[in-house]
Amino acid sequence: MKPPPPLNDFAHNPDWQGAICSLWPRCQSGVWNGAGLGYGQVLTNVTSIRAFGVPFKNLSGRPIQVDVVAQVGGTPAYGHAFLTVDGVLASMTSNGMGDYDYYGSVSGIVPAGGTYIVGTAGPVTLLSWAEMR
Repeated sequence: MKPPPPLNDFAHNPDWQGAICSLWPRCQSGVWNGAGLGYGQVLTNVTSIRAFGVPFKNLSGRPIQVDVVAQVGGTPAYGHAFLTVDGVLASMTSNGMGDYDYYGSVSGIVPAGGTYIVGTAGPVTLLSWAEMR
């Protein structure tokens, strides 16, 4: 087997694509044929059934994408919103100005069976919470 190509060449090297692809049964001829994130899923507005600071578990059996949009901070306080997935900080937005409203978002992928939580500090208003399920 040849030595690995440089990282920026990895995706274009057919020898290594085939070797990596052979590790997964759904991969044939160097092309993944399984359902990926978004395949057969729908972006769903779940704003009315979600809340900041409450942990949620992904019981869908597939990875999901979580996207939260919020108004962060404002006169006279700073605000922060953050997404953690299985205890790991995945995304954060912050209003460092304090005197102005800021509209920001946090997003990330939650693996099947993973737990996620959107936490806040300071004034934060939920505007939209969508999940690709």
